[in-house]
Amino acid sequence: MKLTVPAHLDEGIWYPDTVDDDRRADTTWSHVARANAVRAAAATGGPDPFAKYPHWIRPYFVTLKGCVLDAGCGYGRVSIPLLRSNQTLRCVGVDASPVMLKKFVELSREHCVQDRVELYCGNVSTLPFPDASFQSVLSCAVLLHNPKREIEGIIGEFRRILVDGGTLILAGSFPNVLNPEGFTNLRNNFRATENGPVRAYTRSEVKKLFQTFTRVSVEAHQMLLLPRGVGSITLPWAGLSRALNRYLTEHWMNTFKHSAWFVNHHDVIATK
Repeated sequence: MKLTVPAHLDEGIWYPDTVDDDRRADTTWSHVARANAVRAAAATGGPDPFAKYPHWIRPYFVTLKGCVLDAGCGYGRVSIPLLRSNQTLRCVGVDASPVMLKKFVELSREHCVQDRVELYCGNVSTLPFPDASFQSVLSCAVLLHNPKREIEGIIGEFRRILVDGGTLILAGSFPNVLNPEGFTNLRNNFRATENGPVRAYTRSEVKKLFQTFTRVSVEAHQMLLLPRGVGSITLPWAGLSRALNRYLTEHWMNTFKHSAWFVNHHDVIATK
C-alpha cells in the first residue's frame, strides 16, 4: 500500500499523522460499534459477522488477481469472505472508525487472511492513495449514510484511484425511494451534514452520478414490495414481509433487475 500522506502503523492499522477535522463518520460508527459491531454494520441481531453478505458481487472478484480497495470496510464483513474465496486477492480496507478496524484485524487473523490485508483509518471522501492505484474498488452499504451533496465527490475519489478499465462495485449504496420503505427515508435526504441517516435515491439520480465512467450498469438484486419496518420500528408482519419479498426476489428479480420500482437498492457496476 502506497500512501500519499504521512502515517504510522499501530497494531495492524495505518493512522495518518495529521488527524482529519471531519470526525462525523468516526463519531457515528465507533459509538455503535462499541456496543455491537455486527449489529452496527450488518443491521442484524445475530452473531454472524458476515450476515447479509451480497453474494451477487462474488463473480467480479473470484478470479481477480491484484488488489481491491474496500471503501468503508468496517470490520471486513464483505472483504474477508472475498479473500477467503480467492487466494490471489489482496485487500486494502479504509474506514473512519478505529473500533471497526480493530475488529477487522481480529477477524482477519481468525480467518487466516491477515497477510493479504492492509488497513487505513480515514474518511472515504479523501483517500490517501495515488491516482490509478487499484484494479477494483468495492463499497457496501456506506454511501447511503452520507449526505447527498457529498456523494459526487466521493465517487470522484473512487474513479481517481482506479486504473483505466478498473471496476467500481457499489452494493447496497443507493436505497430505492420508490418502494414502501424508501418513502420513509425520503426525509433524510434533506439532512445536509449528518453522517448516519439513510438517504434514498431514484434510479435516474444514480445514473447521473456515473456520467464520467465509460460503462455503467445500474441494477437491482432484491425485491421489496411489503415494508419490514418504518425507520427503526419493526412492523408486526415483518416476518411475512421478508418471506414475500424473498419469494419475489427468487422468482421475479430478472423482470425487475433494471426497474425503478419495488426494488430494494440500485446497485452499481461501473468501469472507468
